[in-house]
Amino acid sequence: AGRIYLSDFSITKLVDAATPKLLAACCSGQHFKKATLSVYRAGGDKQKYMEVTFENFIVSGFYSGNIFDALPSAFPEDVVLFSYSKIKMTYSQQSRANGQMIGQVVAGWDQERNTTYA
Repeated sequence: AGRIYLSDFSITKLVDAATPKLLAACCSGQHFKKATLSVYRAGGDKQKYMEVTFENFIVSGFYSGNIFDALPSAFPEDVVLFSYSKIKMTYSQQSRANGQMIGQVVAGWDQERNTTYA
């Protein structure tokens, strides 16, 4: 079986106190063992509907956007890229009827072993 290639995972975030630390991690090639990105619904109970876990990763790219654009948005943003050996995504489904979480869909991949990861 052939190997797959997963591109770097990217996020866009507002500039904040983490901005200089992410830049430093990118420039130094600092390795991290594990991190989890959690995404919550806006308003109400702010239920978590997505979680992405990375293992053995680095900040592989970093740039700040729209700071000097002709028509910048309300706030400057960072785009951060992560290169990782393992990734796991968990999506929590929400009921349209009552808004409650009703189940999860999970998938993951270990790029070093070229196999599923859960």
